[in-house]
Amino acid sequence: MFRRMLRAILLSCVILTCAMPVQASGFVSGALLLQMCTENGGLKNPTCEAYLAGAQDLLILFQQSSAVRTGVCLPSDATGLTNGAIILEYLGAHQSDLASNSGAALAWVALFQKYPCG
Repeated sequence: MFRRMLRAILLSCVILTCAMPVQASGFVSGALLLQMCTENGGLKNPTCEAYLAGAQDLLILFQQSSAVRTGVCLPSDATGLTNGAIILEYLGAHQSDLASNSGAALAWVALFQKYPCG
């Protein structure tokens, strides 16, 4: 049952990712994520909100599962806006990493630095 649910969630994430603007390399770069989340409403931009919500949902799923360890332990009171602000702050402070790394990887690093497990 859990494996079926995990597959459905991962498939949904793939479908949502395909609907987002991507670069030639096949992923949303940190630069594109920063652009999506600072223009046209900032963190309230639906594309930014959806991307960050998907990343956060996967981290929560992995946090609750014993199958995958991410090293990120999100507190139960963390909100999407709070986590989005943490990610944007990280992206702004690491401009040289934006073009060569995926937005998801950089979001993970930002949240890992803020909420490491243990």
